[in-house]
Amino acid sequence: MMILFSGFIAAQEGTVRWYSSNSAGMALEAQYSRAAALRNEYSLSIIPLGADEIPGDLKGFYDESWSVELRTLYKDAKEDRRQFIFIDAHGTTRLNAVLVQEDSGSHGFIERFDENKLLVETHQIQEDGLAYITGYFYRNQVLVRAETRRVKKGDEDEEENRLISTDTYRYTRANALRLVERIFHSAAAEAGDSEDEEIHQFRFPSFSLTPQNPEGTEFVFPSVAYGSEFLRDLILSDAFRVLYTTDDRGRVLTETRQDESGKVVGEIINTWSGDKLVAIEWKSEDEERRAEYEYDGNGNRITERNYKKDVLERMVSLEGSREVEYLYMNGAAVLRAVWEDGRKISEERIRPSAGGQR
Repeated sequence: MMILFSGFIAAQEGTVRWYSSNSAGMALEAQYSRAAALRNEYSLSIIPLGADEIPGDLKGFYDESWSVELRTLYKDAKEDRRQFIFIDAHGTTRLNAVLVQEDSGSHGFIERFDENKLLVETHQIQEDGLAYITGYFYRNQVLVRAETRRVKKGDEDEEENRLISTDTYRYTRANALRLVERIFHSAAAEAGDSEDEEIHQFRFPSFSLTPQNPEGTEFVFPSVAYGSEFLRDLILSDAFRVLYTTDDRGRVLTETRQDESGKVVGEIINTWSGDKLVAIEWKSEDEERRAEYEYDGNGNRITERNYKKDVLERMVSLEGSREVEYLYMNGAAVLRAVWEDGRKISEERIRPSAGGQR
């Protein structure tokens, strides 16, 4: 069991602080002495470290403008875990590491963060010196890729540093996670034989597999999970209370939004066909909208149509990673846009004489 107490920040340079608790993970009580703290089942010491006191495995991550804390957890007066925290000048945690020293070697994990508090790298370290290092890559602070390497230090013939998997994250234009594609790289693939790679895809939203739901058809999520851009401003709008009704399969049928007085300000109605959502309607005093969906033989959504008071305003068709979007006015298409992986790559206006309802 690994227990972390990451909420404590050193207040004074050169001080040692002690805390105690009678159960793992519970709130800690400040103690004035080591002896008083160690009389409890769990105790924690927090010590500021100088640059020359940082363990060798962590020195390469250190920046001289940062401060470092060592947090040592004791169980029944015996040392159980050591946690090292690197904090930058703005108070942001830049590294979190837990290392356990044993006769066979050290093991544990290291997490690195950037100045925006985004996780950029993790190290899972095993007792035999083998480590799995995952790097995370972002675009506009959104995770787009992760790469995992298998690293082992040793003699020249035994050293290893090999890319073993790459994850690619894809999103809808409403910023909902749509797909994670994982590629496993074998040694042969790394040498240039791309046919030796294995590709796995995980699509979202996904169904949960449980003993009561072995085929994963249960889906209890609000409509925002489906990522309709047409309904986004309504689904994400403020409401004091949202009431959900579901059927016997756990599917959301209605979402009723109320203000602080209990007055209904709007309702979302979901229409299902089997385990597929085929329509979402929004009804309020002054507005009505409807989004309709079509699926291919594999159950993937391929078309979305958007209506306001039964008038077609927008249609989007999905072709692989490409989306083709039509905007309508008075029943006729007036604009065609093409999106690739969430980026608009072309846009053209359609003359009324050349377009009609599609």
